[in-house]
Amino acid sequence: MAIDGGADGDDSPTFLVRLGDSKVLSKLRGEHLGDRARYNHRIARAIWSPDEGWVTALYDGRWETGIANAYRIGAGGVSEPLDLLKLCRAAEQVYFKRTPSKSKFDGYAQSVDVISIGNDGTLKAQCSMQVIKEEDAYSFAVHIAVRPSGKGLAAKITSFGRCKDDEDKGDCAPLAVPE
Repeated sequence: MAIDGGADGDDSPTFLVRLGDSKVLSKLRGEHLGDRARYNHRIARAIWSPDEGWVTALYDGRWETGIANAYRIGAGGVSEPLDLLKLCRAAEQVYFKRTPSKSKFDGYAQSVDVISIGNDGTLKAQCSMQVIKEEDAYSFAVHIAVRPSGKGLAAKITSFGRCKDDEDKGDCAPLAVPE
């Protein structure tokens, strides 16, 4: 399966397409940026589970992730999207409730980097928040259990932890079980 969009320089709708028969499975929320890898620091990425039953679609701008959704692909079609940015914010808010030094998120750009999604819906991501062009930045390793629920998806943050400043990817910190 592939994520496909228009070929010209203009943004156009993005679709999830089954390659075997070219069937359009679903229209996605993000837009295709054209055929070049980067248009003014914008990039669209898809991260698939090994069995191609799960996909995450990330649409990054220069400073932040605009859209980050997870989808389940099954016999009944494609699920409604699950907003990964909201899950990242939830983990960050729990962390900062325990740490009195930070309580407001105003002015922070949010980014999501999905490291992997397993065949069982186990998602590993690095969530980041930063004040643009300043050194005020935080990153978190977040594990999320995702499962089908009706036409959509349900998710539970199973663990998270703050990353050290010099870590870039993956499980970059000891993970704590949320309360």
